Amino acid sequence: MRTYESALKDDSASLLIFRMARLLRHGADGFMRDKGIGLTPEQWGLLWKVARQEGCLQTDLADAVLKDHPNVTKMLDALEKRGLVDREPNPNDRRSNEVWLTEAGKALLDKHLPQLVEEKEEFFKGLDRTDLNRLITYLKTIQRNMERVFK
Repeated sequence: MRTYESALKDDSASLLIFRMARLLRHGADGFMRDKGIGLTPEQWGLLWKVARQEGCLQTDLADAVLKDHPNVTKMLDALEKRGLVDREPNPNDRRSNEVWLTEAGKALLDKHLPQLVEEKEEFFKGLDRTDLNRLITYLKTIQRNMERVFK
């Protein structure tokens, strides 16, 4: 008979990852609220993704931010309404849009990104670069495994 004792411990890997994700979400909500940014963490992540890949296709953003296409469309609608992004027809395919960061979007990121990076650095105190690289490797392996299992 198989024992599930290790999976039910309070310090199991899956439970720790779940708790960290909740803490991260709660902290991101608080950061956005305290700074008066007026975005959800998901909208911020989408804005950041657009900044890193200006002119990306709207359809590609759904996979990048782990959201379905209708949700990404709604999030982009909200960002566009606030003047943070622009959508333009793809010159190579009229059925899709390219997404571009506006000057207001750039200004918002420029204003708040350094504070966010500084706060996130606190999360990893006590870990050196080698530790962080190992952690990232482990988390990517777990993510790939989960994507395969839940496919």
